[in-house]
Amino acid sequence: MRKSFIFVLLLIFVVSSLVSASNEDLDRYLSVETLININSGDLEIYQVYIKKIINDDDLSNNEKLKIMEMVYDKYSIKSYNFYGRDSNESFARTKLILDKAFEERLKTGKEIEKQVGKIINRFNEDDNYLYLATSVIREDKIKVMYSIIEIIQTDCLSISERNLLEHYIRKFLPYAGDEKLIEEYEQCKKESFNIFSVSTSNFDRWDTAQYATDYYYYYNTPTYPDLNGLGGDCANFVSQCLNAGGIAMDTTGGWYIRPKVTNPMWDINTVSDLNDNWNLADPSPWISAEEFNNYWSYNAFDHESWEPADLLISLDQVYDKAWSGDVIQIMKKVLWWYEGYHTMIVTGYNNPDLLMTYHTTDTENKSLTTIINAYNSSSYKFDIMYIIDGF
Repeated sequence: MRKSFIFVLLLIFVVSSLVSASNEDLDRYLSVETLININSGDLEIYQVYIKKIINDDDLSNNEKLKIMEMVYDKYSIKSYNFYGRDSNESFARTKLILDKAFEERLKTGKEIEKQVGKIINRFNEDDNYLYLATSVIREDKIKVMYSIIEIIQTDCLSISERNLLEHYIRKFLPYAGDEKLIEEYEQCKKESFNIFSVSTSNFDRWDTAQYATDYYYYYNTPTYPDLNGLGGDCANFVSQCLNAGGIAMDTTGGWYIRPKVTNPMWDINTVSDLNDNWNLADPSPWISAEEFNNYWSYNAFDHESWEPADLLISLDQVYDKAWSGDVIQIMKKVLWWYEGYHTMIVTGYNNPDLLMTYHTTDTENKSLTTIINAYNSSSYKFDIMYIIDGF
């Protein structure tokens, strides 16, 4: 009995010591030694963030430490210029790789447009929607989108047909410039469009960035496929990062990937290899930069689109709002609309610059400023998905 009592006392002492040590770790982020390493212009906001984290009773001390380390990394003074680690590909070479993949996606996109036209023709015999859906004329695509809204409300479509029609309208609507169409879409979306079941409530920014760091060069195969043989792996990689950060796959919205066989082929070089070994939506927001944009611009907490020149001038505003785990996409212009070109994830900070990590040309912590300068023309824009509000 006495030995049991002594053991309980020792256990209480050990646990108390651990709690005390952990609390000391938390307090260290507000110590004088730490504060002198914070940029003077950011000192007030840094202290507000740290105090907010310390007083959050819903977080364990370990969770608090992870978040505070991220806040410290964002606002501390760096004694070096960090240019990132990459696969020694020049931006010219990177563009060649991305351009080739982009052209292949355009061909796939045209096939999807044909399917959309065939679906609409079943409901509208007066016009040739196969022609209208594939037309590059803005007014033709607007007419197609009005028809899509009408058809979806009839509830006479299969799931795959609905996905194709929704894909089409989400792709072109932001650039159509038709306010009435936008209003009708918003109303229809509430009543008839698929409601995605994705949840970001358990999103852990630290885990997301850590996964990116772990697998930017050494791919996580065979858990996931390597899609460089199909033109690029950037969206697939960023999707993995978000999933590793606690966002569950969304079967309803199509953001998922699963093996079809016990030992799936992971080095994918053909569409048939992909279809034989992996279960994906078609089109897939998990692996397609374009579909990723359609999906996450809707599901992220906030979404912004920037012209490159404007983003360079206002990068400090984005820096204040963005955190590790947020996603930045380069969009490329196709006549009057833009499509997904390259997908990257925020993994670090060099105030006021964000550091990006991505696949296709395997790169860790590349300066966003450097990337913007490489794509600073009217042919590109940058879409930013803030996955959750704050850290």
